Parts: sequence; structure tokens; C-alpha cells
Amino acid sequence: RAERRAASSTRGARGSLLSKLSVAQLRWRGATTTIVASDVVVEWEPSALARRQLRIHALGARAIDLSVAPSAQSSSDLPRTLGLPLTVVIEHASVTTLDWKLGERAGRVTGLAFAYRGDAREHHLDELALAFDRGRINGALALAAATPFAITGRAAFAGSDDLDGVGADATIAGTLARIGVRAQGQASDARFDAQAQLTPFADAPLDTLDIDATDVDLARFDPHWPHSAFSLTAHARPAAGGFAGTLSLANSAPGRIDAGRIPLLSMSAAYAQAGDKVTLTGIDAKLAGDARAQGNVTIALGARDVAGMLSLERVDLNALHGSLAPTRLGGTVRVAIDASGQSFDGDIADRGRALALSFAARAANGRLVLSRARLVAAAGTLDGRGELALTGNQAFAFDARATHFDPSRLGAFPQGTLEATLKLTG
Repeated sequence: RAERRAASSTRGARGSLLSKLSVAQLRWRGATTTIVASDVVVEWEPSALARRQLRIHALGARAIDLSVAPSAQSSSDLPRTLGLPLTVVIEHASVTTLDWKLGERAGRVTGLAFAYRGDAREHHLDELALAFDRGRINGALALAAATPFAITGRAAFAGSDDLDGVGADATIAGTLARIGVRAQGQASDARFDAQAQLTPFADAPLDTLDIDATDVDLARFDPHWPHSAFSLTAHARPAAGGFAGTLSLANSAPGRIDAGRIPLLSMSAAYAQAGDKVTLTGIDAKLAGDARAQGNVTIALGARDVAGMLSLERVDLNALHGSLAPTRLGGTVRVAIDASGQSFDGDIADRGRALALSFAARAANGRLVLSRARLVAAAGTLDGRGELALTGNQAFAFDARATHFDPSRLGAFPQGTLEATLKLTG
């Protein structure tokens, strides 16, 4: 294998090979992997070798840099054995900081500690503690050294900072070829249950993923958000080039926006992921007041592009906001988001109430531009266009023209007939 072309070097070694050894820097480089360890300390017991045992009392490093580059070579074969020719015991190992880079992904671990014991039959990783800037993981793992490489373990996560209040407990069971993980946890008052089957030696590293979450209240995560009581179910299975599955969402506490609620009853969709592209198809959302929204969305993760279209039926504005009039609006709304900005346009109408709205807007370069808006209410019209600065002093300019327009047709507004031309700046 190409990895056999590995090379290593040390700098600043001092101490004794018979007891305690310090190394200022230890570097190991393979075909795709580079490890640099700084301020390494090893305290071991050479006499244990007479008992066919490598015993290390303490192993530590101030910093480790781990970099793994993408490799053109890949192997989906399990090893024949993971047995060691002698017993290896590490009573305590610790790393102050671990900086890692796997391809384009990178991160930092701000504390790592564990104890290890392995021999010809099995491997045990105990007292595992891993800390990073948003939480901490504790756990243990056991792996058989002979096929089918039975694996068992447990892990617990406790969040901190912006993940304060988030926690989970997981159990691991299966074989190295098919690792089963089951987790239960909470995020504030929300509860979730997740099950996954990992297949690290197969073409698709994830065979199944099922997630159920309940009591998700958005206001518990940010007080500026409305209250909700969401239940979420998601399923994922391997598909061509990625994964596919279904999503479903139910809200047991819907309500009007002006009451601090979300007027969404339920939503379901099918999704597919291939490479950096995610598509949501068959979106079916039920809104308060017997309304319905259906459509599709495409997301390009790499370019951060989003394109979607929703068809609306029987939308009751009064069910969305208490100050608005009862309606049965229908039509189409489109959205396009890319690196340069966000665009929205739509055409909706309620022919029974002689209401119609057509609009187009775009947010880009720190400005929101309403390029066109036309509201028709019976014989009256209201046309407008303008722009708003989204930063700084939020300067705005708006032009509107009302012709025979009665505001009361939209909701709890004064009745009248407006004939006006407006130019607003500020």
C-alpha cells in the first residue's frame, strides 16, 4: 500500500528510554496522512516487555496537528485481524489541543483523554473524554480483534455555550462492518430519538438513519421566534450518489402570527441528496384556515443556491394574522437565493373578494429593492415600488399610487376611498 512510504522524524528528544522521555516535536508523514505532535511526554515501564506487555503509565502531548488528504485509493475490505502481538496498556493519555483537517473539513478539540488496553483478542478504550468549544463527549468502546469484529460502546454529549441545554446519550452495538447507533437526547424541552446503521467499509457509509423529535418550541431557542410544538420525523436511506428519504412535520400548537404562533399545521416532503445537491419534492404544507402550499425546492450546498416554487390554495389571511380580512387566496410564489442575493416574486388572488397581489423583490448588496407591487381590491388599486437599506441608518425611498383604494377590504382598517400619490424617503 502507498501508506508504507511513511517517514518519521523527531526533534528535541531528552530524558531516558528506560523511564521517562520528552520529545519537542514528533512528525509522521504517510501518503495521505500527516501527524505533528508537540511537547510529547512518555512515561513507561520497560520491564513489562519481559511479560510480553507494553505498559505506558502516561502519554501526553501539548498539541497535535492531524491532516488527512483525499486519496485516489480506497479500500472497502475489512482487515483479516486486529490482534496485537503483545498486550498494550496505556494507563492515561491526554492531549491539550488537537487540530484536525479531513479533506476540506477542519476543527479543533480542546481536550482529549483516554485509557487503552489491547491484545490479541480485543481492544478497550475507556475513560474517553473529548472537549471542544461547544460541548463535551464522554464514553467507552470495546472492539473484538477477530472477525466479525464485534463492537460495543456508549457515549454521552453535553453541550455548552450556544448548545447549552443540549444533551444526548448513545449506545453502540454491532460489528465493524455494520455499526448500530441509538441515541436519545434533549434540546431544551425538545426530545429526540435517533437510530442509525453505519457501514464504514461499504460504498455508502450510512445505511439507515431514522430521527424522531417531539415538543420542539422555537421560542425556547430564541425568544424573538414564535412559539411552536413541532413533532419531526425523518428517514434516510442510500440512493444513487447519496441519500434519499422523507420528512414530516406536525405542529400541535398552531396559531396566528400576531399571537406569537406559527400558522402551520403540518408539512411533508420527499428529499434526495446527491453530491452537494439536495432536492425537496412533493412539499405539502397545511396552514391554518384550510390553506395548502405545495411545491419543490432545489438546494446547491456548495454554491449555497436555493431555488423553489410553491403553489398556494385557499390561504386565509385572517387565519395568519388577526387584523387581516378573511380570504381564500391562491396563486404561486417563487424564490431564488444565490451568492449575490435573494429574489422573491409571486402572483396570488382571491376572485371571490376581488383581491389580487403581484410583486417582485430582491435583497442584495445590503439593499432590499421592491421592483414592482400591485394590489387590486375590487375597483381600487395600489401600485408601489421602492428600496430599503438593510444596514447603516436604513435609509428608504418608496413611491406609491392609490386609485379608488379602500383599505378596509384588507382587514381592520378605516373604510374610505384613497386617491393619492405618495413619495416617502427617510
